[in-house]
Amino acid sequence: MCDTGTSDSLVRDCAELDVTVVAVESYGVRVVTRDGVEGIVDKIKIPSWLASEELPGVGESLTVVVLDERRDRFRASLLDTDFEIAGMVRRGELDEEAYVHPADLAPEQLKGRLSFNDRDSGER
Repeated sequence: MCDTGTSDSLVRDCAELDVTVVAVESYGVRVVTRDGVEGIVDKIKIPSWLASEELPGVGESLTVVVLDERRDRFRASLLDTDFEIAGMVRRGELDEEAYVHPADLAPEQLKGRLSFNDRDSGER
């Protein structure tokens, strides 16, 4: 569940943060918070990339929503749907079953939540 309580760090799941782009990579952009905490926004979570436009540039300021605070560099998104879901979680409009962090699932539970068939998974 998204952490809606207090924390020493502003970087927590479902939080909205102001960040600055520090590098453009093949997978997306690396960002940093005002406190120097590094994060990553994968290109599939950037609307401009999805629209076949350029990724945000170095030095550009962005507001992101945190998807996964548990990694060495937090993962974030710029997609409106992710902001909407995070807002609903923060307001208590989604029950605990609606948002389960992927790291909290066993591999067989995670596979059951993914929508792909055996052909896509490489199994024969």
